[in-house]
Amino acid sequence: MTSGVTVDKREIIENLYKNGGVITRTARAMGINPDTIYDWSYKDPEVAFAIENSRERHREQLRDQDGALVEEAYKSMNYLLKGNDVTATIFTLKAKAKWAEFKKEEQLNKSLEIKVIQKPWKDDKNNNDT
Repeated sequence: MTSGVTVDKREIIENLYKNGGVITRTARAMGINPDTIYDWSYKDPEVAFAIENSRERHREQLRDQDGALVEEAYKSMNYLLKGNDVTATIFTLKAKAKWAEFKKEEQLNKSLEIKVIQKPWKDDKNNNDT
């Protein structure tokens, strides 16, 4: 049973970009079933590309926003530290200790990697015992 809604490929692609490539959100915005978009993506490489491309653009936007947020957090923490804020000082020292602990554990894990030993036995060609 179909809803009788006509869906244009360009409209799907446009809405995918508006909704970060999230199919359920795109379908809801268009008033259609998400299966319709999935069907288009299986049948049309351009729609499949739009899904992946819009998702990657969305991830880039999130990374940019995250970077800006981290920058603001550093500025705020720096301001508090310069003002001799005790809570900020304690937080910073604890965070640095956790980071150092994480890096130390990371190094330990790298040093425990198993090394593959090649040919721990003698080749038959070089074996003169026979």
